[in-house]
Amino acid sequence: MTPYGSSTSPSGPGPGSTPARSSRPARPEKAPLLVLQSDGALHGYDITTGKRTARTKPLLTGGKGAGADGSAPVIEVDRSRAYVNDPEGKKVFEIDYNDGLRVARSFDLDVQPVLMAETGR
Repeated sequence: MTPYGSSTSPSGPGPGSTPARSSRPARPEKAPLLVLQSDGALHGYDITTGKRTARTKPLLTGGKGAGADGSAPVIEVDRSRAYVNDPEGKKVFEIDYNDGLRVARSFDLDVQPVLMAETGR
């Protein structure tokens, strides 16, 4: 089993499913549950039905799991966007979770983004 679990079930996280990371946006009644699955893609699930509502293309470089230094991807969520880091690919993705998990922007970095902190809330 990888650090991200073994399930990539399109019907949502369920018994035996161990997502890499999951996070809930600020307005849970309207926003999807965000799950970074073992396929390296961010998945959105309706919290009422459990059905997958959206999926990004794979965001993580070099497969799945933590990097050689133990760094792992993180989902940071604010009121309208989610941010996913790709330590191996030296990149951070800004995701509009209210628009079908659209990648709004990506930031290419000179360093591995192993820690993320939001400022200016």
